[in-house]
Amino acid sequence: MEPNLNIYQIAFRYVLMALFVGLGAAATSMDGIWSTLGYIGMAIGMVFFLTAILAYCPIHGAISKTTIKEAAEDFSEQ
Repeated sequence: MEPNLNIYQIAFRYVLMALFVGLGAAATSMDGIWSTLGYIGMAIGMVFFLTAILAYCPIHGAISKTTIKEAAEDFSEQ
């Protein structure tokens, strides 16, 4: 697994992580459904954290141009 994100994409994911975790942490102090939504928001923030710290996005890797070219080469060899 090679990193497939550049520094700007990594920084954007850190910003999204801070936003989701910060708002989620604030929402957990409220009552009712807001507390549950806060925990869900923090879980989503952790996903952004993992993609940022690993510098790897599976969606980006699945649809990148190099992957499409490699897949086309695999089919043309048969």
